Amino acid sequence: MRGWWSENTPIPELRFKQVSVGQANACGVTDDGEVKCWGKFPAHPLGDVGEHRYTSVAVEGGRACGITDERAVICWGPDEFGENQPPQESFVSISVGFWRSCG
Repeated sequence: MRGWWSENTPIPELRFKQVSVGQANACGVTDDGEVKCWGKFPAHPLGDVGEHRYTSVAVEGGRACGITDERAVICWGPDEFGENQPPQESFVSISVGFWRSCG
């Protein structure tokens, strides 16, 4: 993947099938379904995504949500108001905003 960033943040040298970029961070889904995140958000680092396989990921405001291959949504990052508590339903797409997410 080729990317450019306003700071000298290393971008993983991997192949991604999908990438989402937020304010100061980014996450991508690799060809084998892993999520890798990078960027600058020291108060709430992105990266603890568990051992799931993902089909897509969405990033904004220091948080991210991904859809697993079982169509479940898993979110990580800051969770001040329950933004990372998705309904236990099946999803095919997701969008993450600063205060809320929709799927």
